[in-house]
Amino acid sequence: MYYREYERMEARLRSAKGKRLKRRRSAVVEPVFGSLLNYFGMRRSPGKGKDSAHKRMVMAATAYNLKKWLLAKRWPKVITQVLALQPEGSFFAFMIRVTSRFISSQKSCATVT
Repeated sequence: MYYREYERMEARLRSAKGKRLKRRRSAVVEPVFGSLLNYFGMRRSPGKGKDSAHKRMVMAATAYNLKKWLLAKRWPKVITQVLALQPEGSFFAFMIRVTSRFISSQKSCATVT
């Protein structure tokens, strides 16, 4: 059915320019797709439609490029601490209060005995 187009593609790939372009693609483009498939969970797109798949692909590519940029930047090693702020009425805030009270009561019991 598409025999002529197939033959034309084969001829292009057999030329010196075609071989050079194929080597470049396999070195530049294919590792990105491999990383997105294996490490970023891009085997399937959970959304419906092309727009949703496109948004997911753009976000994954952005994350990949950001990771690559941060690794290439060679930032100075700095020890940082991240503090997660929780809303006061959340379950996590309640658990933090309960846990801190439990720990403080355990410490006071340990010093009394």
